[in-house]
Amino acid sequence: MIKKLFFSFSIIYFIFSISYPKITINLLLSEEKLYAQIKNNINIKEIGGIKFVKIPSGSFMMGSVESEGEYDEHPLHKVTLDGFWIGIYEVTQKQYKELFETHSSCFEGDNLPVEEVNIKDIMEFCMKFNKKYKVKVRLPTEAEWEYACRAGTITKYYWGNEINADYCWYRGNSGNQTHPVGEKKPNAWGLHDTCGNVREWCMDYYREDYYKKSPEKNPEGPKYLQSYLEYPNAFCVQRGGSYHRDEWCLRSAARTSALLSEQSHNVGFRLVLEIPE
Repeated sequence: MIKKLFFSFSIIYFIFSISYPKITINLLLSEEKLYAQIKNNINIKEIGGIKFVKIPSGSFMMGSVESEGEYDEHPLHKVTLDGFWIGIYEVTQKQYKELFETHSSCFEGDNLPVEEVNIKDIMEFCMKFNKKYKVKVRLPTEAEWEYACRAGTITKYYWGNEINADYCWYRGNSGNQTHPVGEKKPNAWGLHDTCGNVREWCMDYYREDYYKKSPEKNPEGPKYLQSYLEYPNAFCVQRGGSYHRDEWCLRSAARTSALLSEQSHNVGFRLVLEIPE
C-alpha cells in the first residue's frame, strides 16, 4: 500500500511541478527520506490507554491550490514542522470517562469517540491527564493536524482524490451516527479517522486569512489572544469532517471553525504528546 501511495505521489508531483517548480524540487528531494521514515516507523507509546505514534519532522504543502478548495485554504504554502507524537485514534468515551465520569455524549459507547466537548472541557481533561500520568498532552496545532493527516500525500484525501468508504465514516455510509474508532483503514502513518467520524478540535484560533501571513516553521495560529479563557467568544479551528458531513468536508485541506465554548454531537478531539527531542 505504501509503495503504491508514493508511486501516485510521484506522478502527481510531476504535474504539480509545472506550476510550482522550486517547491516541487525541494519536496521531491526529501521523498526518499520520508518514505524510509514511514516504512520504519515503529515508535508507539501508550499512556493512560491512549496510543501515540511518532510523526517524523519534515516539510509539506499546506492548504489548496488556487483552483481548488475554499478561500480560507489559500494560498498553498510550505510548512516545516519538528517531529511530534499524536494519538492514533480519536479520544474515546472510555478514555475520557477515566477522568470525567459524568460526561455524556450524544452517542453512547466505550469505544465511540467522545463528543459534546468544547475547548475548556479539553483543557481540563489535559490538565488532569498530565497530572495523573506525569506527562504533557495538548491539542495538535492546525499545521500538525494536516501534516499528520496527509502523511506525505498531496491528494484530496490521504488515500486519493475520490471518496472511498473503506477509509472514512461520512454522510454516505455512517447511518447518521458515530462509529467505534479504528474501524476504517489508516493512513501511511497509522492514524485512523482523521477524515470523518467526528471533526477534531485544534489548538489554533481561527482566521480565514491566516495562511497569507503564517510562519513557515512550526506555525501555531494567530497570536492576538493570550489565553482561551480571556476571550470565550473566539473561534478555534476544527478539522477532518464528520459522520454527517459530505465528502467535501473530509478533504485533508478542509478547514472549519466554531466558538471555543461550543459543544456538538459531531466534534471530538485527538491529542499530541509533548516529548523533548
